Amino acid sequence: MTSLSFFFPVSKILGSLLSPLLWIGLLLIFAVIRRKRPAGRKLLMLSFALFFLFGNLFLAGEVMRLWEYPVMSGDPGKASYDVGILLGGGIVQKDRSNHRLIFRHNTDRLFQTMALYHSGRIKKILISAGSGELIRTQPPEGCMIRDYLLSIGIPETDLLLDSLSDNTHENAVESAKLLAKLPHGSSSLLITSAFHMRRAAACFKKQGIRCDLYTTNKNTGPRRFTPDHLLLPSAGAFIFYHSLLHEMLGMITYRIMGYA
Repeated sequence: MTSLSFFFPVSKILGSLLSPLLWIGLLLIFAVIRRKRPAGRKLLMLSFALFFLFGNLFLAGEVMRLWEYPVMSGDPGKASYDVGILLGGGIVQKDRSNHRLIFRHNTDRLFQTMALYHSGRIKKILISAGSGELIRTQPPEGCMIRDYLLSIGIPETDLLLDSLSDNTHENAVESAKLLAKLPHGSSSLLITSAFHMRRAAACFKKQGIRCDLYTTNKNTGPRRFTPDHLLLPSAGAFIFYHSLLHEMLGMITYRIMGYA
C-alpha cells in the first residue's frame, strides 16, 4: 500500500474521532462506572463542564471566526478569471430511490460558482471532487456536479472535471494536471468554504498553482449577545468544533506529510 492510499483511510478514521460529544460521552460512561468513588464524581463534573463549554455557541463562533478565511471583498465585476476551481465535498449526493440529487451542506460552493460563471467573472469551471468515501456507495461527486451543470445549460466545453480526488491534497494534484493543459498564463480562482480555505490554499500553493481565493458558506456572522448564544448549549456549537478540529488536524497532518 502506498503512503497516499494509506493516508486516506487513516485520515477518515481519525476524523471520526474528533467529535467533542464522543469524548464527553466516554467521560460520562467512565463516571457512571466509577460513580461510587471520588474519581467518578470528578469525571461527572468534568463531563458536564465540557458539555457546557463546547456547547456554548458564542464561544464556538469566536473560535470559528479566528480560523475562517475572510470573504473576498470588493466589486465582483472588477476581476475575471479563465477558470474557477470548485472543490467538492458535501455538495451533492444521489438519492437512488427517488432518482434525483440531494444538495447538502456545502452547496453554497456550487451556487457561488454558478453565479461567478453567469456573471462572466469565470470563463470555465474546473470541478475537483471524487467519491471521498472509504466504501464507495456513490458515484464520484464531480460527475454528479458536472451532470447537473450540463442539465441547466452550461456547455460541456466550459467544464473541466477531476473525479479522482478523495481529499484536498489530491484536489490540488489533479487540478494542477488539468490547469497545465490550459494556455500559458491562464488565471484561476479557487472556490471553497471559508473554514476549508486555509488548507486548500496551502495545498494548491504547494503544487505551484497561483490562484486567487474566493470563500463561500461562511459560518460566522455578526456577533450575537442573545441568551441562546451566550448561555444555552447548542448542537450547532458541537458541529462548529468538529469542523474546526477536522481542519486543524488536517492542516497539521498535511504539513507533516509535505502536502501543504
